[in-house]
Amino acid sequence: MGQNLVLNLNDKGFSVCVYNRTVATTHHFLANEAKDTNIVGADTLEQFTTKLQTPRVIFLLVKAGKPVDDFIAKLLPFLTPGDIIIDGGNSEFTDTNVTPYSTK
Repeated sequence: MGQNLVLNLNDKGFSVCVYNRTVATTHHFLANEAKDTNIVGADTLEQFTTKLQTPRVIFLLVKAGKPVDDFIAKLLPFLTPGDIIIDGGNSEFTDTNVTPYSTK
């Protein structure tokens, strides 16, 4: 699902950077499905966030529950106020009824 979404965003003219915790997955995608596109990749979260224009819009496709929270916790040190995280996974809708995450 993530690959098709990224390819669609690229086709619609959006600048897209991809990151996967398995670096080989990112490299394979860039060398195959994303070959000859404007999609760029990152090997680390820090590299990923530096390649995004601010304010950053980050679309997560991470397994629901604790994995989402864990990923956001790893991502927060690289974000600044105004950045947006969109959870595109299948999290329980009640998870969005909490105090928003803060970069402070």
